[in-house]
Amino acid sequence: LGDKLPVLALLLVLLSLPFVVIGYASAGWYRMSYTSGGTEYSSRFGLFTLHNCTADACERYDLDYTNNQSLREGTRAAVACLSIAMGLTVFLTITNILQMSRKCFDDMDQRRLLIMHFILTSMIATLYILAVFLYPILYGGADDSGLADWSSGYFLSYYVIIPAAILSTIAALLLGYETTKSIIPKRYKAVILGSKE
Repeated sequence: LGDKLPVLALLLVLLSLPFVVIGYASAGWYRMSYTSGGTEYSSRFGLFTLHNCTADACERYDLDYTNNQSLREGTRAAVACLSIAMGLTVFLTITNILQMSRKCFDDMDQRRLLIMHFILTSMIATLYILAVFLYPILYGGADDSGLADWSSGYFLSYYVIIPAAILSTIAALLLGYETTKSIIPKRYKAVILGSKE
């Protein structure tokens, strides 16, 4: 099982990637709607675009169209976290493939690579968690305007980042366990297991 844990951890990190791509690309991090003069209005914010709808007619704008500074700050933080995490995921995948092929790294490098993969995976998990927390902290959401049928809240694209954070955190824990096993000297393992050498 020990040899399979790094592979399982990599698969979990890769499995989180589709969630991140959906959250990164779609305009659904925050939504608000209200009714005025019998007409329903709604807006959806993504990380790059803003969708404004009046009844059934919708228009799409670049996010720079809004002058909401807190929204821009929250968006920039989320984009930075997700972009860095995706870049680290690509690097992690490449080094894992090279490690498994054993063509570029000899056996003496395996423990150091395991430690590096643990650090990378921990950073990826941390960045996803930061994206989930920093966006609402910096943006804070829209204030209730008091208009009829007012509703607002974080939307689907925001929530899909949470499974990515959970999967990558599990991957980091698995690699942390495997890294700890590789670092503990054999004589200490023997004492822990109560065996005689």
